[in-house]
Amino acid sequence: MDEDLCFCNDISGLFVDLGIQYDSSQWNLFIEASFNSIKVVLLHTGNVLPSIPKAHLVTLRENYTNISLILDRIKYRDHWWFICADLKVMAILSGL
Repeated sequence: MDEDLCFCNDISGLFVDLGIQYDSSQWNLFIEASFNSIKVVLLHTGNVLPSIPKAHLVTLRENYTNISLILDRIKYRDHWWFICADLKVMAILSGL
């Protein structure tokens, strides 16, 4: 927990606890942002394995600062998952 942000940044420990072998190329990062919350989930590429919640931010609006904060906290740059999101989130991430 970090204020209003609930997240998991220990990917290897999480997958060990779940009993799943981790390969970053097999997972995509799904970001869903609404007016007052942001949710981040790992989705398996083939839909063989269940989705894994990574972060949930409540009470803050969807903007670049908040999404960047989440990506920083979950250590996105260590894994470089493909990002799946709606057009609004993609526009925010690309700086439009």
